[in-house]
Amino acid sequence: MVTQTNLDRYLDSVRLYLGDQEAPYKHSDPLLLTALVEAVRFLASRWQSRYLIYSPSMLVSDDGTTKIVQTPFGNCPVPSSIQENDMFQNCYAQKTAGFMELADEAALILATSYLLRRAKLQSTSISNWTTPDLSFSNVESSRSAREMLNADLAMLDLLFKKKLGAIQWSPFQSNLIQHLNTLKHTV
Repeated sequence: MVTQTNLDRYLDSVRLYLGDQEAPYKHSDPLLLTALVEAVRFLASRWQSRYLIYSPSMLVSDDGTTKIVQTPFGNCPVPSSIQENDMFQNCYAQKTAGFMELADEAALILATSYLLRRAKLQSTSISNWTTPDLSFSNVESSRSAREMLNADLAMLDLLFKKKLGAIQWSPFQSNLIQHLNTLKHTV
């Protein structure tokens, strides 16, 4: 389990998304931090390795102020303060102004939720039992969990299919613009 990472800034956002905001928490901090680290790895191909997780095995050299690490595209300098399981921006990828772009933060939280829900669903067995007085079935809760898992994945896919804030063109918009242009030329 991961106990320390610079991704800890997203703990409250993940807890909010999961509905796990009141103590005692359903998910421990180390579990959420581990899921955040794994979510960065899970999203690496979609992000074209823009964000990576530091591992000591990546270290090429360390002069005390800067570490040089091996990335999929070559060697990159990172601050010497970087610790195992910290996320960093790949120097060969397009840089973002802050720690992470807003759309990428949303993807990270969705991917973290997806991984946590998937792990819980895989560890929960479906059971039914009946006694003369009582009956129990967790089939419906498993179905609900699977629906939330699929919803997380669908929203994640949608984030990567569309650029947030980009203009979405439709035939209606095209007809509207043609109509407005026609009105402009007739006035």
